[in-house]
Amino acid sequence: MSKRMASAKNPAALIRAALIALALAALAVFPLVSNDLYYQAMLILTFLLAIGATGWNIMGGYAGYISLGNSAFVGLGAYTTGILAARDNVSPFLGCLAGGLLCAVAAAVLSLVTRRTRGMYFIIVTFATLQLLGIVATIWSGLTGGSQGLALPIPTWPLAYQNWPFYYPLLALLVLAVAVSAWVRRSKLGLGLFAIAGDEDKAAGLGLATNAYKLIAFVLGGTFLGVAGGIYAYYVTFLNVSAVFDIVTSMLIVLAALLGGRGTLWGPVLGAFIIEPLANLTSTSLGGANAGAIQRLECAGQAIRRKQQAGRDDRGEVRQAKRAQE
Repeated sequence: MSKRMASAKNPAALIRAALIALALAALAVFPLVSNDLYYQAMLILTFLLAIGATGWNIMGGYAGYISLGNSAFVGLGAYTTGILAARDNVSPFLGCLAGGLLCAVAAAVLSLVTRRTRGMYFIIVTFATLQLLGIVATIWSGLTGGSQGLALPIPTWPLAYQNWPFYYPLLALLVLAVAVSAWVRRSKLGLGLFAIAGDEDKAAGLGLATNAYKLIAFVLGGTFLGVAGGIYAYYVTFLNVSAVFDIVTSMLIVLAALLGGRGTLWGPVLGAFIIEPLANLTSTSLGGANAGAIQRLECAGQAIRRKQQAGRDDRGEVRQAKRAQE
C-alpha cells in the first residue's frame, strides 16, 4: 500500500518540479526575447511583491504572527541604499546589501520589543512601527530629503537593456528566498515555528525557545525585503517617504500570502503573480486607482531615467557635431 502511494506521489512531484523549472526558465529568458519594458516592469514589481510575501510567510505563515509593518523593511532598505549612493557614491548593488543588514538588525530589535505581544497587539505594534519610521524619515530631511524626496544616481547603461540589472537580481533573490523558506519548513526551525503557531504556551512549556525562533523568522523575512527594497530604490532612482513606507504595500504583501496560501511554500509566490498583474490591469485598463504607491514611484523613476538618458545622448551628439566641424 505504501509503495503504491509513493509511486503515485512521485509522478506528481516530478510534474510539479518540471512546471516550476519551466516557469523559472521562462522568466529567465523573457527579457532576452522581449523588449517590452511594460511587462518587464510588471515582473520586477511582481518579484518584489513575491519576495516580500515569501519573507512575511516565514513569520506570518509558519509561526502565525501576522504583521502589517513589513513595508517598513522596503523603506529602510531603499533609503539605506539611496543615501549611500547619493551621498557617499557607493554602488547601489552594494548598498542594497547594507540595507539588508540594517533591516536584519531592525527586525531583531522589533522582535525583541514585541516578544510578549500576540494577535491584534502584535499587528498594532508592527503597524505603529511602520508609521513611526515614516515620520522619522520625513523629519530627518537633512539625511533623507524629507517630503522633497531623495534622488539616486541615474544608471549609465544603454536603454536597450535598462531593466536587466534590476530584473535578474530580483529574480535571483526570489529564488533564494523560496529556497530559504523551503529549508526553514524542513528544518528544526520550521518545526518550532509550526509548534508556535499551534500553541505557543505549550511549545514554551516543552522547552522550546520561542522568542529565539520568532526572532530568526522575523530577521529572515526582513533581510530579504531590505535587499529587495535597495535594488528597487536604484530601479526607480527617486525615493519618497509616503511611497516606500506605505501601508498599502504591507497590505498587498499580506494579501498575496493569504491568497496563495498562508503557511505554504509556493502560495505567497503564486499570490504575488496574481495580485500584481491585476493591480496593473485595474490601474491601466480599467481606470481604477493605483493599487500601490510603489507603482507611482516606478513610473516617476522610469520617466526621470529616460529623460536623463536622452540628455546624455543629446550631449553626445553635440560633441560629435563640434568635433566634425573642427
